[in-house]
Amino acid sequence: MATQYPGGLDNFSSVVNAKSAWDPHGLHFGEHVNLQDAIVAIQTAVGAVNYGAGTVGDGNSTEVVTHGLGATPSAVVITPQGNATLWVTAADGTGFTVNRTGSTGDLDFYWQAAVALS
Repeated sequence: MATQYPGGLDNFSSVVNAKSAWDPHGLHFGEHVNLQDAIVAIQTAVGAVNYGAGTVGDGNSTEVVTHGLGATPSAVVITPQGNATLWVTAADGTGFTVNRTGSTGDLDFYWQAAVALS
């Protein structure tokens, strides 16, 4: 699972190591920047997207996914890898539940969750 940010912001070392201001969204990072503070500030300003894959196991009709966004997603997209109907419930700051009709056989799926711009 990888975090991607709009505009290709997936490497924060250039932000932290920058001696000059970085200000595309009203943010200002000077010479001394805490990496975690920079990550949180950028995620808040430009949003964040995480994605991954999961499986609703044989005999189950739900699977809980941990999205790692640190906030409730504003959008979740689920793509089944088979002929199935999937939907999302119980999305919160740590995860969401993928539901399916029936429970026979393993059902693999891909997911993408996004936190919108604040």
